[in-house]
Amino acid sequence: MEFDAVVLAGGGAEEWFAGEGVKNKSLLSIDGRPMVEYVLRALKGSRYLKNLILVSNFEVGEGLKPFVDKLVPAGNTMEENIERGVMETTSPLVALMGSDIPLISTQTIDRVISLCESYSASLYLPVVRKEDIERVFPGSQRTYAHLKEGNVKAGNLFLFRRESWHTVENFLSRVVAGRKQIWKLASILGTKCLFKFLLGNLSIEELENVVSRATSLPVKALMIDAPDLGVDVDKLEDLILARAVLEK
Repeated sequence: MEFDAVVLAGGGAEEWFAGEGVKNKSLLSIDGRPMVEYVLRALKGSRYLKNLILVSNFEVGEGLKPFVDKLVPAGNTMEENIERGVMETTSPLVALMGSDIPLISTQTIDRVISLCESYSASLYLPVVRKEDIERVFPGSQRTYAHLKEGNVKAGNLFLFRRESWHTVENFLSRVVAGRKQIWKLASILGTKCLFKFLLGNLSIEELENVVSRATSLPVKALMIDAPDLGVDVDKLEDLILARAVLEK
């Protein structure tokens, strides 16, 4: 199945990497390369990739240009950046991802796309178990959700059918708006499911059904043993880990 990838790299300077000499997290150096290059290389190696769209607010140098099919200037918000990138896609399947997952591998990307081929859905949500992440990256501090199946983390990859974009866009806007306000999340999940989630009694199947009802789309959660999909660089400790792994 062909897919287009939209890589979001429109962030600004953050206090935790102020001493690194860059104004965008994507440009943090790991073994002499900007962090975003690791993501682009992994995607470009996928046998399923058709187009790679980079949404950024920095000038793309000669070292990155060979990996990018379409360069899109970033807007003022994450929602705007996502929309700008998706509008450039043409493949039936679209993958959204950040530029801060340098540990991601081509093999993992291909496995996820292969799983998408196995299920008839419009929205795909990769899920990674805590024990799988800690087996490969012990001591990595991540935020996990406690479901019936155990402690899990959403993979740093969001996939959907291009034809369903407008419905997906509305759902994403609601989630982004409500991620820090529990009453808004309740309006998405429903009060009953929200309490089950908070108590750790919500199953992955129930979560699929909740999102499916909220979007009126068939949804599939993809449980995958892919620790590299669960680790992003969001703080200094994460950058130290990524450098320790990639600079060996």
